Amino acid sequence: MRRMTSSIRKERLVSKAELNEMSPLGREIAEGLVNAIRHTRGQKAPARVTVLRAPDPPPAFSPKKVLGLRRRFGMTQMQFARLINVSVKSVEGWEQGKRKPGGPTRRLLQLFENESVVSIIAGNPGAEGIRQFTSSR
Repeated sequence: MRRMTSSIRKERLVSKAELNEMSPLGREIAEGLVNAIRHTRGQKAPARVTVLRAPDPPPAFSPKKVLGLRRRFGMTQMQFARLINVSVKSVEGWEQGKRKPGGPTRRLLQLFENESVVSIIAGNPGAEGIRQFTSSR
C-alpha cells in the first residue's frame, strides 16, 4: 500500500488530500494508471507474478476401486457412465480389468472420491440428490 501511494504521488496524478480520501479500490485504480503511464514511457512497471505448481498425476484406478466408487453412490453402470460422460462399455471394461481409465478420467474419478464434488455436479446437495440425478434420465 505504501509503495502504491508514493508512486501515485510521484506521478502527481492526485493531490495528497485527494489520495487520503480515496478508497482502497480508488488507490488500486490510480496505481494501474501509474503503471500504464510508466509502460508508455518504456519504464518497467511492477508486475504480479503467480507461480502455480502442477498437481501430481492422478492415481491409477483398479477394477475394485472403480466398482467400489460406483457402488458407493448406488449407481448402475449406465448411470455412472452418464455421470462421467463415458460409454457403458468403458465402465464395464474398467470394472472387469479389461481396460484402464485414461488420465483425464482418472482425474475425474479422483475428484469423485470426494462425495461433495459429485453432489455439485449432480446439482443437488447430498448423496440422495445424486441418486435422483442419475435415475431421472
